[in-house]
Amino acid sequence: MFGSYAKGYARPDSNVDIAFYKEGGMMTPYECFLYAQELADRLNKDVDLIDLNDASTVFQAQFFATGIGMDIKNENALNVKRMLAYMFVCKAK
Repeated sequence: MFGSYAKGYARPDSNVDIAFYKEGGMMTPYECFLYAQELADRLNKDVDLIDLNDASTVFQAQFFATGIGMDIKNENALNVKRMLAYMFVCKAK
């Protein structure tokens, strides 16, 4: 989770920003849409769902620096993704 809920300043009308990492590939845009709708129904909030496999490395690095990890199935795979994002951002500078 990232954004206003992760930072603790969400308002009643705030959406929920969620980034996810699917090991082994990306969800199709349609799968992502369906999952976002399911989450929105469960949370009774609008949901912005971001696939980290499809996000820029700058966004990935920002997410890893400020986001909150939840329901992590494979910590090692996520750490590799985190290190690669930081490495590419550092190389770009």
